[in-house]
Amino acid sequence: MAPHHAPHLKRSATGTIKPRKSLLNLPAEIWSKIGRYAVDNAYTLTGSYFIRGESWPYQPGIIQASRALRQELLPYFLSTKIEVGGAPCDKLAIVAIGKWLHALEPDMRHLVRGIFAEGKPLEGEALEEYLRVWSWQEDSAGMMEVVFGG
Repeated sequence: MAPHHAPHLKRSATGTIKPRKSLLNLPAEIWSKIGRYAVDNAYTLTGSYFIRGESWPYQPGIIQASRALRQELLPYFLSTKIEVGGAPCDKLAIVAIGKWLHALEPDMRHLVRGIFAEGKPLEGEALEEYLRVWSWQEDSAGMMEVVFGG
């Protein structure tokens, strides 16, 4: 019977078993810097991201790797990688932006800046969906502006 190996242990070339090393084993300033580099090289959320209806909510993989990395890097991602200024959006994209923002923790939403969505006036079910999805917007003054015109 083969010996059982715990997933957090690694057998070295000499046959001894050593604990695996992870990013969080490094000093905090080093893993934080590595994480920021990963976020800097991640996809920037632009108007076209929301218009295409990509999977929601996008966050770089490193943010999802551990709770410590998420706490450190999610605020940085939200404040630096969202660029949805002046995006002409249809009603589905406007609702999608609202759903993406609504999926964020309330204390993280205030970090998002620069969302400006413009679209045709909503009515009927589309208006009801918009109001339901964006009902929390009053708590996020200055974060975004949604304009409906002709």
